[in-house]
Amino acid sequence: MIKAKITGVGKYLPPLVVKNKDIEIMMNTSDEWIQQRTGIQERRWAEPGTTTTGMGAQAALAAIKMPAKTQMMLTLLFLQLKLRLFFPRVRGSPSRRTQT
Repeated sequence: MIKAKITGVGKYLPPLVVKNKDIEIMMNTSDEWIQQRTGIQERRWAEPGTTTTGMGAQAALAAIKMPAKTQMMLTLLFLQLKLRLFFPRVRGSPSRRTQT
């Protein structure tokens, strides 16, 4: 059985901070109204073209502050996960599961 353990955690926040005061300008609302109903004081907006995959990769890199060898392993892991999204196992193909 393959075992895994969490060796670090990381996060990535897009750099653009949008406060409720900024939203007041765009919409007919107020900071007080937004906070009262949602509790939100500010939010982060990603730049156009930013993907969740890219943000996840940034968070992973921050989590492990790793040497080059580990970076390659992480790159291969992301590639494997991304390929699974686009090429799921075909129905009827052999499973990698072992029967117990």
